Amino acid sequence: MFSANRIIGLILIALSTYIWLTANTFPTPSQVGPGPAFFPRIVAIIIALLATILILKRDDRQDNNTMEKTAILKIGMGMIIVIIYVVSIQWVGFGVMTFLFFTVMMWLLQVKKWTMILLTSSLISITIIFVFEYLLGVPIPHGWLF
Repeated sequence: MFSANRIIGLILIALSTYIWLTANTFPTPSQVGPGPAFFPRIVAIIIALLATILILKRDDRQDNNTMEKTAILKIGMGMIIVIIYVVSIQWVGFGVMTFLFFTVMMWLLQVKKWTMILLTSSLISITIIFVFEYLLGVPIPHGWLF
């Protein structure tokens, strides 16, 4: 049976490959400089290196490191939540969906205090909106709620 580290490492290598291939479709820069594909390629390389380390890392507790049904279910639910989040941003809006995303993910990761969940989700959403839209001038999707 595969260990959780190896399964997650393989998923991360697939993700880094996707990021690299997607970055290759970006337009080439007309000026001197790294261009728009530079940062995604760096992220893809870092993810691939860390995933390779995760796969090759020897684990002496091999029996305790196998994935249980609940862990697989949580990973699957997390992936479904991410897909719903990405698809729904355009219609509902970035602020609301980011708040809901972090709230559900923290609940899924078994954070116990609801005040902590709601406060953290609110602060993360507000901070991201403030930094990207107001400080950096990057437009974020506004849906029918926000």
